[in-house]
Amino acid sequence: MDRYYYTARLLPAAITAAPLVLLYHYTLGTSISVALGEISATIGRFFSIAPPIALIFLLVQLIRFLSKELFQRIYFQDELAMPTTCYLLGSSTYFAPEVRQRLRTKLRKDFDLSMPSAEEEQVNVTQCQRQAVACVAQIRTKLRGNAFLLRHNMEFGFFRNLLGGCVLAVVVSIFDIVYFRYVAPQPLAFRLSVGFCLAYLIPIVASKALLTRFGHYYAKVLFEEYLAI
Repeated sequence: MDRYYYTARLLPAAITAAPLVLLYHYTLGTSISVALGEISATIGRFFSIAPPIALIFLLVQLIRFLSKELFQRIYFQDELAMPTTCYLLGSSTYFAPEVRQRLRTKLRKDFDLSMPSAEEEQVNVTQCQRQAVACVAQIRTKLRGNAFLLRHNMEFGFFRNLLGGCVLAVVVSIFDIVYFRYVAPQPLAFRLSVGFCLAYLIPIVASKALLTRFGHYYAKVLFEEYLAI
């Protein structure tokens, strides 16, 4: 869990914190450093560094919320349309018939759960999706501690949370552009803000392709590792 937190949560927050740190540096950061600099250089440095670090840890929670509410909910209906769920539906052609039978037998033996059939899916798609989600949850629990699966889980989590951070970074960058252009002109900060805005827009534009691709990688490894134990 420590590796996942640092790679999939803290790192995306640090990458997308630049516009907020820039705004802090040219506003509160400068004022605090000047105010405290006469008292103690050490205290001044502390108050110039500590708030941005605190902001990053706050961003960890905020971008996780944004990434799930915006991207995972829109693209994957939370978990109902995740690749891991879709692979288990009766309409899926991902598994060869013999592999599908092995998986069905193993799920029944390990968890007393069954994969949705094509006939059941025609009657109630949502119920079959929920059934598949339950199967995936049990498989993930059984594979907890699997290093290979954890690596792919971290990759998916990194990009999902990075997208949430990019949304926030674009919003803050737009604010920075207006602030450093009209309110408190700072040519360098203005140019940096424009660059940040454009850079963080790129992953958002490619968001569906990124999450789908890494979601399929994770699903493939999940079921391969489960069948291997």
